[in-house]
Amino acid sequence: MPPGDLEDLARLVSQVLTLAGLRDCTAGLGPGGYRVYTLDGQVTVAWFTASPLYEEAAQIGGSYPQHPQAVLDEELHAVMERAAASVLYAAGFTVTLKPPLRDAGPHEESVPKVIVTAAPRFRAWASG
Repeated sequence: MPPGDLEDLARLVSQVLTLAGLRDCTAGLGPGGYRVYTLDGQVTVAWFTASPLYEEAAQIGGSYPQHPQAVLDEELHAVMERAAASVLYAAGFTVTLKPPLRDAGPHEESVPKVIVTAAPRFRAWASG
């Protein structure tokens, strides 16, 4: 997909997620929310929990991945990314949800991903 098309797709994804009431946290961490980015020729949606939980869970999870705070943070990411994928799918986007690898090795990517590959032809949110 050409870079301009990727940016347009990312913009449309952000519009729909914002219309659904989700917070865009692209400007930085803080209260948490979604972030849409383009990488390797695809549009990806990620969810971030509020900074204190995110930072503490990352610190604890490095040494104790089964610690309740690390598990909570991981599960919140997974639930909210599934929700974002469902919202986008309902709006007509072509979406792939890649679940996390629970027993990933050190060189394997273990985070879930919401990958958006196409926008709908009819944009119900833009009519009126």
